[in-house]
Amino acid sequence: MGFDLTGVMPKKEIGSYFRNNIWWWRPLWSYCLDEKLITEEDYERGQYNDGYYIKEAQAIKIGIKLKHLVSQGKTKEYEENYKIHLSKLPERSCDLCNGTGTRNDKHTDHKDVKCNGCNGKGMREPWEKSYPFSTQNVEEFADFCLNSGGFEIW
Repeated sequence: MGFDLTGVMPKKEIGSYFRNNIWWWRPLWSYCLDEKLITEEDYERGQYNDGYYIKEAQAIKIGIKLKHLVSQGKTKEYEENYKIHLSKLPERSCDLCNGTGTRNDKHTDHKDVKCNGCNGKGMREPWEKSYPFSTQNVEEFADFCLNSGGFEIW
C-alpha cells in the first residue's frame, strides 16, 4: 500500500506528484503532526487513500516549516533520535506462532512446522522497526509541498 499525493495546481514538475509507501508515509506524516504543521484531523484523514485535500496555503506552510527544520538541523536530530529509539525496542513474542517457534495453524501443511515469521525463534522484531524516517524524505516532501498548489492524498 502506498500514499500517492497529487498536486492540485503544481508550479513545477516536482509539485505534481509525491509518493511514499505506507512504511515511509506514517513516520513522515507523524513528524508533521509532532511539529504542529497539521491538525489531528489532517493526521487521521491523511492515513487513508481517499483524496483528502490539503489547501495550498497549508501546503506552503508545511513546506516552509519543514525546510526551516531541516536547515536548523532539527530534522537530522529527530532522525537520529528516532533511529536510537527503534534500536532500543526489544524483540517481541511472535504473533504468528504465539512465541512457540512452530506453527500448527491452517496456513501450514504439516504440524509443528518452523515458524516463518520468527524463523523458529519464538521472538521477532517489533513492527515499529519497519517504519523508517529520513531527512532526505522530509526534504523531498517539503519541495513537493512548496510546489504543489495544494495536494490530495490518494
